Amino acid sequence: MIQAAILEEVREVMMLYSPTVRFVYRESGERSEWSPYMITPSRGHVEIKSAGPRPIAEVEALELDPIIVRPRGARQEPEREDLLNVISQALHERGVPFHVVDGLIRIELAKPD
Repeated sequence: MIQAAILEEVREVMMLYSPTVRFVYRESGERSEWSPYMITPSRGHVEIKSAGPRPIAEVEALELDPIIVRPRGARQEPEREDLLNVISQALHERGVPFHVVDGLIRIELAKPD
């Protein structure tokens, strides 16, 4: 599956299930802050709320947090729902290669030539 297709499939799964996403940067291995969305603003770039448009070549992987947190009011603990199995199944059905690391879904991005 080509890079643009992978990113589009991941974006669609995110729209369905609302996991948060972050980048893992290729050179440093550092991770961005968590973000509620991901877009591809132009060919060869990917963007999340916490990290403006980045060349795909700079991003080693995307990590999705499948734990969805929903507020329930000021005096109640938020509701937490683990969608790991549901999101994993959706990615698998779309042909997106991924693996689970410490409860997070990791999608490796190939380094462009």
